[in-house]
Formats: sequence, structure tokens, C-alpha cells
Amino acid sequence: MQVEFNNFQKYQTMQEDQIIPFLLTNPLIAFTARNCKIGEYYSDDYTCEKCPDKKNTYFEQTEIDKGKGCEECLEFAVCVDSATYPQEGFIRMTEDGYIFVKCFNEDACLEGTSENPFTNCEEGYRGVMCTSCDDFYWKDQGSFICYPCNSQSKGGALYIYILKVFVFAYFCYWMGLLLFRSFNQQNSESLATMRIWFTMFQMLAILNKMESTSTK
Repeated sequence: MQVEFNNFQKYQTMQEDQIIPFLLTNPLIAFTARNCKIGEYYSDDYTCEKCPDKKNTYFEQTEIDKGKGCEECLEFAVCVDSATYPQEGFIRMTEDGYIFVKCFNEDACLEGTSENPFTNCEEGYRGVMCTSCDDFYWKDQGSFICYPCNSQSKGGALYIYILKVFVFAYFCYWMGLLLFRSFNQQNSESLATMRIWFTMFQMLAILNKMESTSTK
């Protein structure tokens, strides 16, 4: 640090009682020093230097750390300048720690950025570990895959299709019984047949309701 007194020669030509008092004493020079920041290392020249690409420091280095240099980027992490982001498929749990956890749905978790340094969710996902669906998205119970509201999951569509086939087979079975039975059946059997028909229509109505609500 360089300190200059541009007018000191001028003051020396003045009478003693005209000299400003602080010039009669030694000047007090104050300076401060800092540790090397995260992303910097303490060099052999006693200076703080920036870490190269794909390397980082994870604590502030001082003189006792001279020569240690930078460390390789942590596992499941991506090092960009002085920042350490989670790589795709992972999240970083806390700001103060370097714990990276794999997401339940790895496709839902993107590589971290300066805007989202800990959890960066794919479109349609949000929440802790990107396990919740965003607005206008939905998912099956127990699943971590979100679908747009105008789509249907393969599992849900297959399930509804199987139920429809079962109901249709059930309908054909009872229609066959009705065709081959004699027309002199008792009233109790006729009433039972009506109940079967009523139950079948109820099941079809429920299936249609399930199919319509699954896309909302």
C-alpha cells in the first residue's frame, strides 16, 4: 500500500506553530487481509488464485493451506467457477453442506444453475426432490412421474382397458344365459336378471367416470 502526502513539502516551510498537528507524528496506516474465498486457493506466491475448471475449494484457505491447491469436483456435483451444483438426477440438500441425494425420478431433477443451485426441477415438477407435480400436471398414486392434464399414463390406460374388457365379458356371459333359458322362469329369476343388468350399467358408469377424471 502506498501513502502519499502531496502537500507535505509545503507544510515543512511553515512555522512550527502553523504545521498541522498530525504531521508531527508518524502516520497510522491500517490495512486488512482476507482468507482465500471458496473457489480460490492459496498459492506459493502468497496470493489467492482462482481454481481451474472442474476443480474447487470447499473452505476458505489461509497461509497454512499454502500449496494444497484445489480439489477435484465432488461426486454427483458440477463445479462452475466457485459454485458447486448438483449434477442431473441429484439435488444438494443444504447450502452449508455438500451432501447430494439421488432423486426418485432422476429425469425430474436437472443440473443445478445459479438461479436454482440446490434443486432444479424439470417442467411439470416441483417440491422436495421434485416429487410433486406442478399446476396442470398429475401422476398415478405411488408414482413419481408427472403427466400433463391432457394425457394419460400407460398404466392407468391399461388398467381401465382391462376393466372394460372384463365388464364386456361379464355382459356377454349373462346375455348367453338369458338367451338359452326358458321363457317360463320365475319372477324371482327375472328380478335377479334385472339387478345384474343394473349392476353392469353401474360399473360402466364408474369406468367412464374414472377415465374422465384421470385426465383432469
